[in-house]
Amino acid sequence: YEVVSPLGAGGMGEVYRARDTKLGRDVALKVLPEGALTDEAARRRFRREADALARLAHPHIATIHDFDSADGTDFLVMELVRGPSLRDEIEEKGALPEKTVVRLGTQLARGLQAAHEEGIVHRDLKPSNVQLTPDGLVKILDFGLAQLLPREAAGEETAPTVTAIGKAAGTLLYMSPEQLRGRGVDARTDLYAAGAVLYELATGQRLFSKPSTAELTEAILNEEPKPPRELNERITPGLEAVILKALDKDPELRYQTAKDLQVDLERLQQRTRSSAVSGLQTSGGGPTSRSHDTHSPRSAAAATADPSAPAPDRTPSPRPLWQHPAAIALLVLAAVAATALVMWNLRPVRGDLVRFTVEVPRKNGWRAGPGAALSPDGRSLAYVSPNEAGEDIIWIRPLDSLTARPLEGTGGAYLPFWSPDGRSLGFFADRSLKKIAVAGGRAETLAEAPNAYGGSWSNEGVILFSPNLRTPLQRVSVQGGDSRPATVLDAEQRHGAHASPSFLPDGKHFIFSVDAAEGFAGLYVGSLDSPDIRRILPIVSPGVVTDDSYILFLEDGLVRAQKLDMQSWEPEGPVFTLGEGAYQEGLPNVYSEAMSLSVGGNGSLAFRQGKANRRRLTWFGRAGASLGGVGAEGSYESPVLSPDDSRVAFGRDGQIWVIDLARGGAEYPLTSGATRAMYPIWSPDGRSIVYPSGPEGSMVLHRKPSNGTGEAEALQGMGSPFSWSAGYVTYFTTHPDTSDDIYVLPIDGDGGPRPFLRTEAIEHESSLSADGKRMAYVTEESGQAEVYVETFPRSGERWRISPSGGCQPIWRRDGRELFFLALDGTLMAVPIQTRPRFEAGDPEPLFQTHAQVWAARNSYSPTRDGQRFLVNVDPEIAVWKTAVVLNWREALADQ
Repeated sequence: YEVVSPLGAGGMGEVYRARDTKLGRDVALKVLPEGALTDEAARRRFRREADALARLAHPHIATIHDFDSADGTDFLVMELVRGPSLRDEIEEKGALPEKTVVRLGTQLARGLQAAHEEGIVHRDLKPSNVQLTPDGLVKILDFGLAQLLPREAAGEETAPTVTAIGKAAGTLLYMSPEQLRGRGVDARTDLYAAGAVLYELATGQRLFSKPSTAELTEAILNEEPKPPRELNERITPGLEAVILKALDKDPELRYQTAKDLQVDLERLQQRTRSSAVSGLQTSGGGPTSRSHDTHSPRSAAAATADPSAPAPDRTPSPRPLWQHPAAIALLVLAAVAATALVMWNLRPVRGDLVRFTVEVPRKNGWRAGPGAALSPDGRSLAYVSPNEAGEDIIWIRPLDSLTARPLEGTGGAYLPFWSPDGRSLGFFADRSLKKIAVAGGRAETLAEAPNAYGGSWSNEGVILFSPNLRTPLQRVSVQGGDSRPATVLDAEQRHGAHASPSFLPDGKHFIFSVDAAEGFAGLYVGSLDSPDIRRILPIVSPGVVTDDSYILFLEDGLVRAQKLDMQSWEPEGPVFTLGEGAYQEGLPNVYSEAMSLSVGGNGSLAFRQGKANRRRLTWFGRAGASLGGVGAEGSYESPVLSPDDSRVAFGRDGQIWVIDLARGGAEYPLTSGATRAMYPIWSPDGRSIVYPSGPEGSMVLHRKPSNGTGEAEALQGMGSPFSWSAGYVTYFTTHPDTSDDIYVLPIDGDGGPRPFLRTEAIEHESSLSADGKRMAYVTEESGQAEVYVETFPRSGERWRISPSGGCQPIWRRDGRELFFLALDGTLMAVPIQTRPRFEAGDPEPLFQTHAQVWAARNSYSPTRDGQRFLVNVDPEIAVWKTAVVLNWREALADQ
């Protein structure tokens, strides 16, 4: 960990911003103050904080990453929360709007409930220990004084706890009366502190303002706080009642659980006007409360009447409540009301705008990430991640749970999507479109889909899908049968791909992405009843249309929403922003963004998050030792070294760039303009670079001097090049009837391109040896990518190189080794013997590259002697991040 700058300090530790150099992320690093290093009690408390955090995994509690000791200094590594604390918010803004108070309080209660369920009482909750993310998400920090209890005793009193003789643990202003007296603490202690925090948020003033510690202690023990509405008349009686109930000096009359507090705040949030239900829940403390309305001095019913009215008598009724016929009737009514409230909560309601992130472990490869799909009711997320055996499968995670369950029978899955009733999932695996029941069972194959880019399931029993990137969208019945085209590729507009279909609520119309010539690419609408299509937006993005006619799409890393006229198909009105940090490639395209946006019921939204192409070109030795980087972290696509290792060419934002390594790493553009260019390869003498240019699906090969001067020359051939040796450029192109095929182009001689390998299987990533005698390539004929070598021209001799999957083969310049990536990202080296005959030795693993295995082109480039490797390192290789937004329509009102 590299310490960057101080963030703050206090009695429980000093906090620094630091850089995790192994995983390439910013973290918060907390160490004990220098004077506490010899204080064993302080070190035990510090360790207790780590133990407490290790029990917790919740969106509203800062995550612990590590706990260790270096040179006698204990340190704790935590999630870096970049926003202000609640103390900062109060000092800057004073009293916050009630809507904001309720939203923050609800999240605070959720975090406390998670801690209490794990047997952890915070004991030092205060505004400075609650921080906000840039999205406004509450994060509870600093569990240095936390009391760890057996999990089953989370709600029971514990023995007294002190930090020194006669000194109770915590911060005085936020201590509960029982905490001040040194008595045992439980979850209700934290709820008193939560009430004090809510009091400050709602009024802008502290609970008690006293000049001395003695007077403050007396006030906490014996004085009633000033009613919040006297300090801020905009506070509603309902919120005042919630705050005062949390601050009751008698723990038995306070909220009994954080869940009770959360429920009451959610009632306020949903603006439920039923006085019967509101009175029941707010005054009674929820169904798990141990106190009754008649025992509470501050019921919601009293608060919604005259705020100055005297509190009810605390004297208990002489007869048990259940012996009164009137009380029985009231309880029946209350039960009916509570049942009605539960049913109401199952409906889509406008509630709190909530944002959180789900991190999905992944392997090296894009297929393990995109495709997180929300269920139609908005309550569950389906995503793809490896199981214990390392196989990608579908997982189902309820949004109100921290755990997911595997969906067996989905090995090799990618891009899942839900049926309208939420009972089944469609997905792609084994070059096919499949479906499976969410409850489990056998997956059924519906249609061929060798290289799919999205699917959608209509309420009319039709599945629309993109089987590969050179055919129109296809439709098939959910019962199976023959599939047939649902769209038509427009040759004049040079349509290269139709992808990411999404049905509209009517089950007939759908929107999809079209990659085409300049001026024609964008987001289109089509219909099952007609071949006609119409462009809605000039943005190549996945899209979703909601039942209230909003179209959601991605633009410049933002999730956007705009009203859509369902007759003219024209967007109208303002464009709203619903989320930030959406993953998009430097130049949007259908390849990288398929199924990266999903909308569920109840106003839920999910999108893939992350910095697109934030990679680092890094030198490695054969043993995997890092030898330093090239340039800054940024966007690098398909880097390839020049034959003399003095320069590196790569793609960035749709253009070709060159870094001159021999001149201090200076960069210069090889191409410029509106036309897209990518995937550079060098001539054997280093004087020229060949690259494809044009719209996806119809990119023509071009050649240009490598110094960037002169005009580009268009060549015969359309596709993506991989190598240039012995007078030939090798590349792959795609035909609708045979998928990806390998071609060669004589670069200076007569004749046009000709196929080297053209079959029904997918073949790509071809590399011709320097002497022009052997071609290494990747084929998926076995169902997974494997590396083979054949003679060139083909003579029928073929050798399999990869034992269990591989891609991106590259020859060493002298032909004595062939390198490739195993499917887990490990760089492999294969010794090659050519005399008296060709023989390939056993592949030797060199090191784990943490590079993109499924990148369209080189993720690494070897030097001519094969002793060093320039690797395009992906710093986010460990996880995909899916951002989830609940009640996204609330964001519209704030813009």
